[in-house]
Amino acid sequence: MSMRVALAAGALCSALSVGQIANAADHPDTVLHYLDCDGSAWSASWSGDGFRHTLSSNGATHFDTVMHYQTWDRGCWELRWDARRGAFYHRPLAGGAGHYDYILNYVDWAGGRWTGFRTKEGWYHIQR
Repeated sequence: MSMRVALAAGALCSALSVGQIANAADHPDTVLHYLDCDGSAWSASWSGDGFRHTLSSNGATHFDTVMHYQTWDRGCWELRWDARRGAFYHRPLAGGAGHYDYILNYVDWAGGRWTGFRTKEGWYHIQR
């Protein structure tokens, strides 16, 4: 089992062990649908240790090593994948300290709250 898969499995077990029962909406996927800081709807898929971003309105794509996303409280954060640690590095764009974590708490296109983490195939999404 790869380190990433083991970490992802650990994150899922941790989430479930604190009383959060998986529901029918939880699922694996190759993409993550998120809102950028300006409210635009994007999808992100893994491309190495970076992201292939696709704008939902016109299909425009680009590669970047960062993702700017809205958190559950609609704050704007930047995310990078640290392959050496096998974890995300999150940094608030409004200023303040960043942190490492194995999960990403994000808002989807419909405004729903989700937690995602990296898997061998792409992402695993847990609806909150």
